[in-house]
Amino acid sequence: MELKLYSTNSVRLVTGSSGDNWIDCASEDGEQALTVMCISRKQYIEIREKDGYVKTFYFESKGSKKYFDFKWWKDADVVYALNNVIHEK
Repeated sequence: MELKLYSTNSVRLVTGSSGDNWIDCASEDGEQALTVMCISRKQYIEIREKDGYVKTFYFESKGSKKYFDFKWWKDADVVYALNNVIHEK
């Protein structure tokens, strides 16, 4: 599926059982930039690079990563990781 975002459009993508694992994608300022925003205190974020491609993974927690099959990305370089998960009581 391809989704075209115009200057005033944004979309929220949600996954996970808690509903706290989400990203907002938006087209900014005359479609000059595509932005992705999330609430980092609720997620473990990892950016990987392989063969000129970059992919960002958003997990509910770092522990979720050990059950995830990265497939083609398993041997990619991790260029950034943020583990800022706060578990609410």
